[in-house]
Amino acid sequence: MSAASRLYPLPFLAVAILAGCSSQSGQPVSKGEKPVDVASVVRQKMPASVKDREAWAKDIATTFKSQGLAPTVENICSVLAVAQQESGYQADPVVPG
Repeated sequence: MSAASRLYPLPFLAVAILAGCSSQSGQPVSKGEKPVDVASVVRQKMPASVKDREAWAKDIATTFKSQGLAPTVENICSVLAVAQQESGYQADPVVPG
């Protein structure tokens, strides 16, 4: 197993830790919103150039379920935006400095 593949789950761990700091135990879907299949939306919204999109989709869906996050398109897009900004969807991103 390469170092990159061992570090692959780190961005998801960061999301899970941040979600664990939330004061709410779970977020219900707001009135008027309907729950979505997290993995499907991740595959749809994630850039096609991302390597191993299926693993990203599975891991993000697992995180939503385990953390009790409302499975909405808005929440999924928020997670994807943070992952893009912080890691560029790389398992072991280069950190300046």
